[in-house]
Amino acid sequence: MSLALDRNALQDLTGYKIGAKQRAWLRDQLGIDPPMGPDGRPRITEEVVNQAMLARRPGGSDTAPPTGKPNWTK
Repeated sequence: MSLALDRNALQDLTGYKIGAKQRAWLRDQLGIDPPMGPDGRPRITEEVVNQAMLARRPGGSDTAPPTGKPNWTK
């Protein structure tokens, strides 16, 4: 069973504390538009994030090591 990323995991992933900014980052960087929870934070699982990262990686191979880094300049 996959659970949604918690507040700390979302902040670590996106670099943002505010739910709307986290959602915008997920949309801009990974092409994911997750539903929002009643607390105003995105509801997304680690599995969905990993799949999106693999799909956006150059070459698109699920077995190749990651080659890119997140854009932390925002």
